[in-house]
Amino acid sequence: MSQATFESLQTKLARLVETFGKNLTHYKSSGYDEASVRNEFITPFFDALGWDTANKAGLIPPHREVVVESRTGRD
Repeated sequence: MSQATFESLQTKLARLVETFGKNLTHYKSSGYDEASVRNEFITPFFDALGWDTANKAGLIPPHREVVVESRTGRD
């Protein structure tokens, strides 16, 4: 994992929190799904921490910092 500076982390987290707060009603609605939460908040959060969420290192799945789980189809 690459090192993110504390200031950079604070800035990115503040932006995520601000976005969430401004749109809270939408995010709490039944139409806002798990994939959207992952794309809009979870992945950017780990990016801010310096994780290689896009596998820029080109590693095979067992060695990646982040492996996105597929849907189970239980819906």
